Amino acid sequence: MKPPEHPGAASPAARIDMLNRRGQQLLKEGKRAAALSTFRESLEIMDTLPEDARTAVAPVKAAVLNHVGALIADDDPAAAIEAHQAALKIFEQTDHNPQAVLNTRLMLADAYQRARKFYFARKHYRAVLEWYRSRMPEERRTQRPLAASVYWHLGNIALEESKAVEAKEKFLKAWELYRELTDEGQEAFRPWLAATLNNLAVAEKLENHYSEAVRYYRAALQEYRQLARRRPEVFLPYLAATFHQLGNAFTEKKDVRDEAAGAAPLTGFGILTLAKKEQEQKAEADRRQAEEYYRQALALYQQLAEQDSMYAPHAATVIHNLGVLYDEHKDHARAMEFYRDALQKRRMLAEADPETFNADVCITIFNMLTLLLARAEGGDAAALDEADALMDEARRRLAIYPHDDGVIGGMKADLTYYRKHFDLLRRRRK
Repeated sequence: MKPPEHPGAASPAARIDMLNRRGQQLLKEGKRAAALSTFRESLEIMDTLPEDARTAVAPVKAAVLNHVGALIADDDPAAAIEAHQAALKIFEQTDHNPQAVLNTRLMLADAYQRARKFYFARKHYRAVLEWYRSRMPEERRTQRPLAASVYWHLGNIALEESKAVEAKEKFLKAWELYRELTDEGQEAFRPWLAATLNNLAVAEKLENHYSEAVRYYRAALQEYRQLARRRPEVFLPYLAATFHQLGNAFTEKKDVRDEAAGAAPLTGFGILTLAKKEQEQKAEADRRQAEEYYRQALALYQQLAEQDSMYAPHAATVIHNLGVLYDEHKDHARAMEFYRDALQKRRMLAEADPETFNADVCITIFNMLTLLLARAEGGDAAALDEADALMDEARRRLAIYPHDDGVIGGMKADLTYYRKHFDLLRRRRK
């Protein structure tokens, strides 16, 4: 004999409620695929209800649509946009609570941002800011995290469009709010404060303002140091990345405004000589600073790689960039040492995953070929032989990529260039 069913368990309303509760529990457990399937089943049932019942559950449906949109946003932002648009329409028509409308606009803006439809993303982010500005002072104070997040996203959109001035404006507003929150002891916002400082540095670099970029990177570094002391398993990678970015900034450092402000007048041999000496001293100081930051990044990435191999490529990149640093400063012997070390490590990575890392191997090879070409032009026969072996390796590695566009196409063109010049040198030697 079958046990009696629970009264009402089979009713659509009970089934919808059960599915939604189950979907939320699956979300808490991190089972996103199962949660998505559960929420979609709930939506299917709601769509079969009579009109009056559909009206009654409309706010519930909107909430479920938002869950679905958030779950598919990474893989299918267009479908996520459709889900959030439907949810927003329901919330606005049913005069639901303003917080639900705001949350839906934020999710819709995020989906548009992922789809790179920046005009529409801005539209919804700005609508949220308009609501924030219209609040009374006390409510604005409680909504500062919301406003800071919106400014942060608007800054990222501006970065994506290479609009450095707009990006800085938005990030500075986010930074002011996150700084207020952390100064009040709300430590949950310190990671956002650090990320905002990092993005301000990126925006400054976009305009070649390296001195300002370094200032923001160093401020971010202090925040990540504090965070890494508390939760190293989460924030050590961010600390390592910031050290790496600082190394890159000092390697690339070319601040147009600094040079214009500090340029020596073009009068008098002694003044020019002094200016040149000062420039050389400054360049050497930048080199030492870059190397210090790179070595700290490398130590952290090596430490992280011992626990998780996903950080091994980052360590190899830092070594490669140490080669670039010495290459830029004309210490070609040291540069070659670092390039050889990076090449060895990138070869090991490519052995396990050639499609991902063959390109990295070739980048290091081409930097080496530049140095070998200079040596070969000076009569170094060994440089010709080493270059031949490296060019053959680059040809084999690039052959796995069927396309000739983008970075890969550029490297294939570079290989043709190097082959032509080394072949010319060989003919001359004969």
